[in-house]
Amino acid sequence: MSEQEILENNRLIAEFMGLKEDESFKKLDTERLSKGLPAGSPIYHKDGILTNLRYQFSWDWLIPVLIKIEDIHYNLHTNEEKQELFEEILSLQDPRTGNINTLYWNNTIKIPLDINKVYADCITFIHWYNKNKDKL
Repeated sequence: MSEQEILENNRLIAEFMGLKEDESFKKLDTERLSKGLPAGSPIYHKDGILTNLRYQFSWDWLIPVLIKIEDIHYNLHTNEEKQELFEEILSLQDPRTGNINTLYWNNTIKIPLDINKVYADCITFIHWYNKNKDKL
């Protein structure tokens, strides 16, 4: 993955987690934690662009994303009217590789040990989510 792709993917995750490009990041750690950012993590805002996001390197950054994905997954799984969307999540494919998303197994979330794979699967899910969030 190129540096530009990583920057774009991290910004996609940040937006999914509720961060906005124009926000000030000099807030109290409790406010930062509510948006899934590790306490004390340095975030830089340069020319309107979030930089130094660490989702691709740090489980401290990625685990809150997985928790949010699992919440969405659970809400769909327990809603009979949303079963079609739930089934769609289970068969998501990485558009770059065609690989099936490995976050799910037997209808529950699982986390592979490879952070690169989990990061890619999160990106795939977020693209799906952004396309389908009006149906949720």
